Amino acid sequence: MAHLETWLSALLPRLARQFRFLVEADRLKTVLRGSRLTGGSRPENSAEHSWHLTLFAIVLAEWSSTPVNTARVIQMLVLHDLVEAASGDTPLFDETAAAAQAARESAAAERLYGVLPEDQAPSFARSGKSSRRVSLRRRALPKRSTACSRSVLTTSTGVEPGAISRSMSNGTGG
Repeated sequence: MAHLETWLSALLPRLARQFRFLVEADRLKTVLRGSRLTGGSRPENSAEHSWHLTLFAIVLAEWSSTPVNTARVIQMLVLHDLVEAASGDTPLFDETAAAAQAARESAAAERLYGVLPEDQAPSFARSGKSSRRVSLRRRALPKRSTACSRSVLTTSTGVEPGAISRSMSNGTGG
């Protein structure tokens, strides 16, 4: 880490802050989630989850019941779990952890976005907060991506392809 600090100190201050943020965001790769990779070999990390969820949004945008600003959705999805780099993952069904999630993620967002230059931090924080609100209020896409992965992983999940097709066409969230 000392080498990184030496390298960053040689940059222009603004660029150093931006790279420091990117290094912090890279920690998202180390946050393991409760869901497993489609092949079942290991748990997915939060960076893989964000990538896969973003890919779902791009590929399945045509199935939305209302017009979609895909660029905005992509931005929100890339940022929606970013605070987990500092706060860790909160499993979907862990009610105890969910009770403290907002406070933990707020503190993590302040630390993470505080690294950015002042003119960039507010836009990242706004995007992250709005995407977290959407994600917490309606977790349809994350639930669909997990359900699809699980149904490919094993047939014992009780999720049949017809159920996924029906949820995509009627917007119920699978």
